[in-house]
Amino acid sequence: SSAGEYSVSLSAEGAVVQSIEREQTTYDLLIYPQPTSQMVTLDASELGAPILAYEFLNLTGKKYMAQSISPAAKVEIDVSSLPNGLTLIRVVTSQGIIKKTLVKH
Repeated sequence: SSAGEYSVSLSAEGAVVQSIEREQTTYDLLIYPQPTSQMVTLDASELGAPILAYEFLNLTGKKYMAQSISPAAKVEIDVSSLPNGLTLIRVVTSQGIIKKTLVKH
């Protein structure tokens, strides 16, 4: 059986259950505040998978910053040294890699 939330609908007394549908819940890595100029938080609390490493890259893939860390659900990072504009973030968790963007001003 799969973990998650399920909904069951019955329309009349004595009705036979014809289907059970699994509700899809999407959990995501949160990045805030956006835009930012000093600090940014990577928050994987909803994922259930700790952050193991992160990288900040420009739009052509050049690394600005990369760090492996002790497993954590939430990480605060000083991004004041990054150039203003759009930055790609690559976050490694125990369940895989998540790619996001950050707006720095």
